[in-house]
Amino acid sequence: MPFAETFWAKGFGMTTDRFGIHWMIGYGTGHSQSPSEVPNP
Repeated sequence: MPFAETFWAKGFGMTTDRFGIHWMIGYGTGHSQSPSEVPNP
């Protein structure tokens, strides 16, 4: 899937690297957390 704007993110795309690892990359989803906001288990 080419990198493009979606309804949930300003940018999203999928690719597979030369080692066969699949990647999904999202930008501007609004769901990131700073380390201080991540709950401790």
